[in-house]
This record gives sequence, structure tokens and C-alpha cells, in this order.
Amino acid sequence: MTRFDIMTLVCCVIAVVSALFWVPEKTKLGVDLRGGAELIYRFDFTESTAKTVGRADDLRFVQEVVSRRLDRFGINELSIEPIGSQRLGIQIPGDSKDIDRVIGLVERVGELSLHLVAEPEWQTSQRQGTIVEAGRDGLRVVGVGNAQRTVEVGAGRSISGSHIDSARETVDDYNRPAVAFGWDSIGASSFAELTANNIGRSLAIVLDDEIVTEARIQKRISEQVLLEGEFTGDEVREITAVLLGGSLPAKPVLESRHEVQAKLGTESIKSGLTAIALAFVATLSIALVWYRRWGWVAASGVAVTLASLALLLVGFRVTLTLAGLAGVLLTVGMAVDAFVLIFERIREERDKGVRLSRAVHDGFIAARRAILDANITTAIAAWVLFSLGSGSVRSFSMVLMMGIAVTVLVSLVVGPVLVRALSRWGWLRDAPRGPSFPRVDVYAARRWVSLSLLTLLGTGLFAAHAQGRSMLGIDFAGGVRASVDLEQPVDVDTVRAAFAEDDALRGVELQALGGAGASQQFTLRAPVDGAGSSAVAHAVRTVVLKEGWAESRNSIVSSIDEIAPTVAQSLESQSAIALLVAFSVIAVYLALRFKARFGVAAVAAVVHDLLFSLGALAMADACSLFGRSWELDLPVVAGFLTVIGYSLNDTIVIFDRVREDSRQGHETKEVIAAAVRSCLGRTLVTSMTTLVAVALLLVGGGEALRSFAFVLVVGVTVGTLSSMYIACPILAWLSRRDAQRKANEPTELAVQECRF
Repeated sequence: MTRFDIMTLVCCVIAVVSALFWVPEKTKLGVDLRGGAELIYRFDFTESTAKTVGRADDLRFVQEVVSRRLDRFGINELSIEPIGSQRLGIQIPGDSKDIDRVIGLVERVGELSLHLVAEPEWQTSQRQGTIVEAGRDGLRVVGVGNAQRTVEVGAGRSISGSHIDSARETVDDYNRPAVAFGWDSIGASSFAELTANNIGRSLAIVLDDEIVTEARIQKRISEQVLLEGEFTGDEVREITAVLLGGSLPAKPVLESRHEVQAKLGTESIKSGLTAIALAFVATLSIALVWYRRWGWVAASGVAVTLASLALLLVGFRVTLTLAGLAGVLLTVGMAVDAFVLIFERIREERDKGVRLSRAVHDGFIAARRAILDANITTAIAAWVLFSLGSGSVRSFSMVLMMGIAVTVLVSLVVGPVLVRALSRWGWLRDAPRGPSFPRVDVYAARRWVSLSLLTLLGTGLFAAHAQGRSMLGIDFAGGVRASVDLEQPVDVDTVRAAFAEDDALRGVELQALGGAGASQQFTLRAPVDGAGSSAVAHAVRTVVLKEGWAESRNSIVSSIDEIAPTVAQSLESQSAIALLVAFSVIAVYLALRFKARFGVAAVAAVVHDLLFSLGALAMADACSLFGRSWELDLPVVAGFLTVIGYSLNDTIVIFDRVREDSRQGHETKEVIAAAVRSCLGRTLVTSMTTLVAVALLLVGGGEALRSFAFVLVVGVTVGTLSSMYIACPILAWLSRRDAQRKANEPTELAVQECRF
């Protein structure tokens, strides 16, 4: 063994030990998994009509502004919920420092403007924020430290910060943190005119009625402005986030602040974690049974992958949510798949008669291209979703990008070291030998399987159309929020189970207030049908009285308000755009690495799998599968994203074999059939391990995780089939069409020459 091998093995052991004993207490969990704090803000829009035009009473606009601010500051694992017409609820995980940071970002109105400082004779001691008329121009009193200063307002005297179109962190001439911001075309023109006409006068930059910078105009300026002062790094980041996020139409007033427990409930989380642990054990057991001693290589590789990913999550202070756990689950599947690819390649090389050491070397080389293409393609999708998405989409994408990087590193760098070490110790004496399959042409059934898949897809889409918006969960459709008060402490899972037995409360979200354990106060969120909020309140009172948790009917529901969707409309469209861009970039990458038709076929298969999963969810909701509703909510979105990654990975592996076996540039039916047969063992192993994992999550993951697991079961199953029976037939058809077109080109050219 070389020194590199020894150092690599030592690092792997350190990573696994650290992940077992240090990571659990350092991992940051989201509100859905651990709970956190809830801040309720009230906005009085009646006094803000002078500052905004046509949006002073739009609480959804406030939601989007706050979401952009927190997102740009790096705080995105939270829930922002409009309550009624004047209140906004924000749930955030983490410690008091994180919560105080959110309060600072939210409570800034964020109104920035630039003003000429008034001449000395116009200085006044009136109340800060007062507008004083002075001839044709207005004067405004603002703060500067503990004093006041009067600045001018009006055309040619001040500029609104609404014309700012860029802001970034920088440093001033003294290397102190500062903010540089730029103008749009109107702002640049107005600022150039103001500075050109007032050289020698003082200019003040005012943020929320407070002067943060004052300087003398020395020349005409039309470009960016530097906001400097005695700022800390966090303050600069905060100001930048506020400027980019936009100003609020009214000043927020903190109405309440209290602890909340995990949204998923204690028992659901325990069941989910137990199911994930069992899924991991089952995955490794299948690998060990399938490949025997070589299975220990895969088991060790997956363990190192998970340990390294956990260390990265802690090191970058990533808040782990349910969507993040979906990324972890997909990482496990891709790690297993990478080692299966390597094992199959080693077995093929060994079957050629070469010695084991040479087969191992050539097997890793042969598998490298497929592993890189599959992971890079998925990483492209994750990067685009992270760049353009928001909320749970960003959480999933961040974890997946880290998981992909670790998977590639472990499989291609650590994997050979593990094989060399185990071979040196006499543990691996021959190539991996899994079960052999009869040489059945599974691709021959493509017409019947493809027709069946498309028929089920059409049925599912019809069900989705019939269900319409009724299958949208609270995250996307809104509903009502009720405060439920009991006279004795009750565990949240017990209350949830009791509510689930009432048809009017089926599908509600329940969250306990206060610290861990039983609680007397709960927040209930429920979709609203034709009966309205009164039916929800009546059903809650009926169940609570029936269970004996309260005696007085009137004190059970202390308040009930309508709530808007927690996913803002702009964020819905933003995530949809991110998905379209991701598909386009993937198609371009595959066109460069393979051919254009490979990209078209792969994207078509992914779209098929997404629509199929959506249709299956709609059909389950229409027939009330398992006696429950199946709504489209954020956990389901996390499931859809996982299906994208799995489908891409499965398709690219087969396409890589097609590319390798194709001759003369055409992917014939025979070539594709042979590629599907050669990948059958790898496909079955990967599908079985992933399906066992998600099936255990579906059965034992608890009610809160059931929709998420259901989408994964459907997505993994159809993703396995679509890679063979949707992507491959499309690729064959496109290849045949291109071949026919090229064959006709010389004939057409000859005819033209004859006519000439």
C-alpha cells in the first residue's frame, strides 16, 4: 500500500468516527424537524398609502419582500405565512442569534433615499420624519445619531431608492465594510443631474429616516454610490439584503414571539428516522447479498459518503429540512449506483481473461465516464434549481450538490483504495459475482410497456385535471389558521390522530407551541372547502370535547384567520422557470457530451416521470387511497425533485452504454437492446435498494411523511421503466430519423445536379 492509500484510509476512519460522535449534536434542523420560534408581525397599511402606489394593502407583497431579504441574507429554511389581512407569521429554526438576525432584517422598513442637506437657516428641531413645507420645495427632518438634521425633498433635490437595481458588499478607502449600489436608467439620469447642479453642497443617504452617510458633492456622478460608515460585516450584509429585497409599505410591529415544536411531530420524526435507518441497513444488506464480499466495498463507500456529507452540512452550517433529507436519500442511491457500475465493469473485464488487478484498474476507468456524466447532469439540475429556486427547492439542491461531489470523490478516489486494501489483506480474491440473468431481450417488450405507461400517464393527468386546485395543499392554496387551547397537556401526535378521524379535519397540519413534550396550545392549519372556517372550528370543538381535553366549548378555538399560501406566487413561477432552465441546460450538456437526440430523449423521460408521479398522486387523492387525502404540498415537491435526480441518473447510465456500443454514429434497435440487457443487473440492484428504502419510509415513516414517500415509490418505479421504455425508444426513433435524412441527402443532391 502506498502512503496515499494509508492517508486516505485514515481520513475515512476519522470522517466516519466524527460523523457518529460529533455531527449529531452540531447538525442544524429545520422547523419541520426540530421546531424553533414563531414571530407574528402586524402591519398597519392605513398610514402607508403615501409611500406606495396600489400595493399598500397587499400582504402578499410584504411576504415576497421579506422572503427576498431573508433569502439574500442566506436565511431560507423558514416559513413565511400571511395571516388575515394585516399579520405575517414567520417560523425560523436555530438559536437566539439567528432569530435576532431575522428580527433585524424584518423590522427594517428599508426605505432608502438620497437628499441634499438643507441650508443652515432651514435646520429645525421638529420631530424626526416630519415633512416641513418651505416655499416650493419640502424639507424633511431625519435623524443623525442622537440629533436631527433637515434635508430637502422634491424633484432635483432627492432621489428615491426605488431606482436602485443592484447592491453588493465591498470596502471603502480605509478597508472598512461598505455597500455599493447602482441605479437603473431613470435613477442614473436623475442622480447625474442632481450632482451636476449642486457641486459643493452636502448629500445625505437616508435609510429609514436615519442618515447613514453624508458627503460633499465634488463632481457629477452617474454610476454607483458607496454607502460607507462604521458598519460591521453583518450590518453590511443586512443592508445589502434589505436594498435588494425592496422596501416595506408599512412598518412591522412585533405582536408575539413564542417557541414552536416540529411541524412533523415527535412520533413522525422518530418513525421517519427509524425508517431511514432501516432503509440504510436494507440497502447495504442487498449489496452484501448480491455481491458478497465485494458488498463490503460498497457498504464502506456509502458509509464514507454519508459521513463526509454530514461533515459538509455541519461545516457549512446548512439547516437540514425534510427536503434536505430527500437529498440525502438520493445521495445514498447514487452512491450505491456508482459502486454497482464499477462492480459490473470489473466483472466484464475479468470475463475477458485478464488478471484481477488489471480488471480492477480497467473497470474503474470504464465506469468513470458513466459516473461523471450521470452525476454532472444531476449536479447541473441541482445548481440551476439552487440558483433560481427558493425555500425547500434550495434546501434540496444544496444538499444534493454536496452529495454529488462527495459521491464522485468517494467512488473514484476512495473506491480504488478500498479495493486495493481489501485485496492486499486477502479479502477480495476474485471479481464481483452477482446473480446471473438469462439473456432475455427485455427491450423487445417496449411497445407494450410504453403503451401501458402512456395510458396510465393519460389517466393520471385526467385525474389531476378533474381534481383541479382541490388537490393543492395549504402551502400552495392557503386555508385557515386556528389557535387551539386545551385544558390539559396532550402530545401533538395524539391530537393529530384524533383530528384525522374526523372527515372535516382530514389533512390538517397541527403544530404544538412551547418546548418539547405535551402541550396545551396548538396551531392548526386546514384547507377551506365550501363550508368555510366555521366548519373547521366546529369540528375542532367537537373532537376536543369528545376526547375530554376541555370542558368549555367557547374557549377551545381562541382565534381563527384566513391564511394565504406560504409559497408566494412569484416563488412558484420562479421555481417553474428554474425547472425549465434546468431541463434546457441538461439537454445542452448531453448534446455536447453525447448528441442532441440523447438530451431530448433524457429530458422527455424526466418530464414523463414527473407528470406520471403527479398523476399517481391525483389518482390516489381521487380514490382516497388508505383512507386519507393526498395533497400537493412542499414535502411532495421534495419528492418530485428526488424523482428528477433518480430518473436522470438511471437514463444516463444506459445512454453511456449505448454510446459505447454504437457504431457508425447510429443508435440502432439492436445496439439499444444490447445496452439495456448489459445494464439490467445494475438497474435491478439500484432499483431494489432504492425501492426498499422508500417503501420502508412509506410504511413506517409516519403520516406526515407518507405523501413524500408515496411520490418516491411511484417515481423510482416509473423512472426505472422509463429509462428503458420511454427514453430508449425516443432515442431509437430520433436516430432512425436522422439516419434516413442523411441517406436521402445524396439522392436529393444528385437529382438537383441532373436538373441543372
